[in-house]
Amino acid sequence: MSSHPRQIGELQAALADYANAPDDPLFGQTAIERAKELSYALRQAATELNLLRERADRNMSQSVEEVNRLLAEFDEENDAVKAAIAQGNDPTMAQDRRDAIVAEISQHMGVTVLRREGGDMALFTDSGITLFDRSAREVSFTRTPVYTVNTQGGTVTVDGMPVTGPSAPMPLRSGSIVGAARIREVLAQRGRTQPTGQASCGSVFKNPPGDYAGRLIEQCGLKGYRHGGCQVSTVHANFIVNDANGSAADIESIIEHVRATVARETGVMLESEVQIVGDAEGGQ
Repeated sequence: MSSHPRQIGELQAALADYANAPDDPLFGQTAIERAKELSYALRQAATELNLLRERADRNMSQSVEEVNRLLAEFDEENDAVKAAIAQGNDPTMAQDRRDAIVAEISQHMGVTVLRREGGDMALFTDSGITLFDRSAREVSFTRTPVYTVNTQGGTVTVDGMPVTGPSAPMPLRSGSIVGAARIREVLAQRGRTQPTGQASCGSVFKNPPGDYAGRLIEQCGLKGYRHGGCQVSTVHANFIVNDANGSAADIESIIEHVRATVARETGVMLESEVQIVGDAEGGQ
């Protein structure tokens, strides 16, 4: 992904150059180009987040297919072990193949084993859900091929019981399925809580000791507050987004209004992280 702090710094430097030489069209053009690059990078970041979630979703689907295939093979080798023991033959080769299959399954989801008389073996997820007990349980997952910010991906189930996601009563603890599900969830949280697809000046205020600037701003009812072409983000209150060709003056006006409102309502004076360079009036 693009380095947004670096691009914000380059835009601020370009604006500073332009403020020092406002009659130089080269500086003005450079500032415009840096602003366009930052806006494009922010939109790309949102797209990349969703693509990474789609990739994690696809990996989960492939792992589930592989687990079901391996469980079918395990069933055959488990029967082979029991048959060899019942007939007085050496079960070692079938046992080795069965153990190898268990090792492969554990790469996708954590498993524990229960050995029984006669060479029989039962499998359970590492959270205790039956995966194989004389027959394989079905592992299911429905892929979500396209993701947007608000898309909720599917859950993996074993015999109808969810083993991934916040609603899973006995979630998996290890394996590639867990890793992919966590990646998908972390990226979803980032997409929901930060306006990655909109041009912004980044986090606006420093967090005061023991609290969060975004929480204080939202508490004061300022989410969505607009001035000109800019507004306090409706996704994260500590971001100001430019969604209608707003100006630097719009941003500065919002910063001052938010600071004054929060100070009046909560007694906390927020400290800005945004550096205003040059004359904001009419500046883009």
